[in-house]
Amino acid sequence: MDSVSNDNNSRRDNMKEMSKRDIRLEVLEKRARMSPEERASKSRAIGDRLMKTGQWADAKTVFLYMSLPGEVETDRLIEEAWSQGKQVAVPKVTKEGLVFSKLDSFEELSEGSFHVREPKMIREISDGSALVIMPGVAFDKKCNRIGYGKGFYDRYLFEHREHPAVALSYDFAVYSEIPSGPHDIKPGLIITEYGSYPLPGTENEYSSY
Repeated sequence: MDSVSNDNNSRRDNMKEMSKRDIRLEVLEKRARMSPEERASKSRAIGDRLMKTGQWADAKTVFLYMSLPGEVETDRLIEEAWSQGKQVAVPKVTKEGLVFSKLDSFEELSEGSFHVREPKMIREISDGSALVIMPGVAFDKKCNRIGYGKGFYDRYLFEHREHPAVALSYDFAVYSEIPSGPHDIKPGLIITEYGSYPLPGTENEYSSY
């Protein structure tokens, strides 16, 4: 596993005392201060690391989120997946929760729930081996995750435990420790622009370079 930059270790060691809301606001403020060039550069580095993992190489189907402004960008990853012959599906919010719908072109998307680009029509894919690439606001080194507070990915992955899950994050959003609850779902691997954090106990299962 690569070593990961930790410029703010002393501050991060006290993060457990902060609430999820405080951490969420702190990370979102940092995201907002990033220039488009910085965001694109970091996203490319994160994407390159993801595509070197065994999980990406083995996946015939990839469930990728559609990135919002400020998030680690995924459009390039979707294009790379298509070029590699992988089947791509992206999330759509329904009354029942999150479903992943096959995507063959960006033209199939329109603005949906919470201003996220979503498929205009649902073509749900059932593939228990599909690799789920999940977003998040903040994480810690034990793979705990803070999302946007809606719980869509927690519920989906709780109901579909067969899916391997990898999260993409900027390094500044990975803390030493964050608050977590019994219903919070952990990804098996977090990838940043500087390295990766496997879920403790799965170091051999989740390979990265």
